[in-house]
Amino acid sequence: LQDPNLIFMASASRFMRFIIMGPPGGGKGTIAERIVRDFPIKSLASGDLLRHHMAIKSRLR
Repeated sequence: LQDPNLIFMASASRFMRFIIMGPPGGGKGTIAERIVRDFPIKSLASGDLLRHHMAIKSRLR
């Protein structure tokens, strides 16, 4: 296998997007946490955003 750091550095000039899909409890959040820990990228969880906006009674449209 190739070194994942080299793969990331080679493609750092391009925008990368990952979608992690799976059933509830399937480890999506765990995988995202590990990716964020190991690489300089951000994580966005749509369910977390929705729950946040529901909690603050945001006007979702």
